[in-house]
Amino acid sequence: FELAPGSGRFELDDAAPAISTREAVGSAAERRPGLVQFVYRAGETRIAPVTSWFGSGARWDDPPANTPGTIAVRLDSRGRLIEIVIAHRELPTDEPTPFDTAAWFEAAGLDRAVFHETTPSALPPIFADRALAWARSDNGEDKPVTIDAASLRGHLVWWRMRASAAEDAPSPNLGAALLVFTAMCLIGGWFAVRNVRAGRADARGATVLALLVSCTYLLGSWLPDPATFLAGGAGLAFRIAAYALLFGAVTWGTYAALEPAMRRTLPSALRSWNRLIRGGFGDPFVHRDLFLGIAVGLIDLGLVCALDYDPTSVRSRFPHGPAALQGAGAVIASVLHLMLALVPIALFFLFGAPRLVVRKAVLADLLGATLVTLFLIGFSGLGPTTFLTAAAVVALTRFVGFLALFGYAFVPVTLQLTPFTWDTTYWWAALSMIAPAVLLACLLTTALRARLRVQS
Repeated sequence: FELAPGSGRFELDDAAPAISTREAVGSAAERRPGLVQFVYRAGETRIAPVTSWFGSGARWDDPPANTPGTIAVRLDSRGRLIEIVIAHRELPTDEPTPFDTAAWFEAAGLDRAVFHETTPSALPPIFADRALAWARSDNGEDKPVTIDAASLRGHLVWWRMRASAAEDAPSPNLGAALLVFTAMCLIGGWFAVRNVRAGRADARGATVLALLVSCTYLLGSWLPDPATFLAGGAGLAFRIAAYALLFGAVTWGTYAALEPAMRRTLPSALRSWNRLIRGGFGDPFVHRDLFLGIAVGLIDLGLVCALDYDPTSVRSRFPHGPAALQGAGAVIASVLHLMLALVPIALFFLFGAPRLVVRKAVLADLLGATLVTLFLIGFSGLGPTTFLTAAAVVALTRFVGFLALFGYAFVPVTLQLTPFTWDTTYWWAALSMIAPAVLLACLLTTALRARLRVQS
């Protein structure tokens, strides 16, 4: 199961806004071509991704469905055809015949009589000798539905239903994240080398953090689709291992670069983290910081939902997709997502980077808060919720500690980016509650252990 390609936001029926999870899912199911889609891939050779940087499972466009003998199909939640790509085993040798469209319109649940043929504007993803297109206003005049198709000697090779409203929907801006990652590589690497040569770097803490990131990435890539991971061969295994080493190396350098400056100017930010890596998981400060991070994350998420709530839309759950529909492995992988490890490190880097060159603590804090805010604006846009999130991140880093950022990031990963429902009539309801249950267990455990330790 996947969300529709290019989906950033899907508008529902404004005349009948969804007021519950069931109504939201039901309204989304009525959309054409559909919000939640079922993807099926088959071929004469193993189907393993070749370009994806996260996960081991095949996707709609990875690997490309252009190898002879392969087929790719997308259906909506009601089993109606959205798109099909067929790579014939060999070139058809019979004479070209008129393209038969009736069966494909029926498979898509569409009435051929209300569609009119139009000029094709889309390039087929596979070799074809004829392209066709049909259009009608299926969801209202402002939301047209278009059918694109292509054939080779009268044999179907491509059929796609598309809606311009869904195709043109905005998607998350990854440019800001890429910019921060590049800065972590360059700036962090430069200061890390200096600190290592001067004997100031905390190699142990950097190694523990790097292993955390690498292992999180490996587990998150393996759990959603273990069979594909094992069948993907050495190429897939080496690519995932290479990314794991890359993220681990960048993490090691970032921590080695920042830790001496933070230890000198803001030692309280590293107190609970240092106790944790030295075997003090039962330390009250460790549980206190994790609890405060989760609590602030819950408060922040509640305020964000209140300020940004729109009952007429279903948002894309970037970057996870509908994990509960993909099985328990995908749900666990969504909880162990790479974001859970990299986002706190990136935010810590942005807030602490000015301390590498600025000696005055107040000025360094202002610059750090500015960098955090600019990053969040670049990633999610300008709005009151962006400043609210930036304030929460800065407050946790400055007054609680680095470890609290992991608790804070755990909240959106388990509640906001991983859809769940309380309605047990859905077959995926039980799986969807795994992530919230893990969050609740962490909240109660950290609160209880911190309280008991403090009392003792």
